[in-house]
Amino acid sequence: MCFSMGLAPTIAGARQLVNHGHITVNGKAINIPSFQCQINDCISTTGKIQSLVDRTHPSLSNSWICPSNIIWTQNEGKIMNYCPRSEILLDVNELLVIEYYSRR
Repeated sequence: MCFSMGLAPTIAGARQLVNHGHITVNGKAINIPSFQCQINDCISTTGKIQSLVDRTHPSLSNSWICPSNIIWTQNEGKIMNYCPRSEILLDVNELLVIEYYSRR
């Protein structure tokens, strides 16, 4: 979710933010990159990197479009719904994933 919200420029960068404890969900720091967020969860950053996010967040540019399932307010994102398939930023062929795991 951190990558989709624009808190990190890459997926690897988002994983690193979470691993180092810079991301909070509903006020609690998390350090597991595979953490599953739920609807109505509030995601924000800790004070350690808040100034960096304030200076580099893509919402400062006119070209960034916030995903429709997230409401971005001052330094905090709230998940309002599940992400539609059309807005996922990865090119994934689900059939190939299913085929791969069905062989195991």
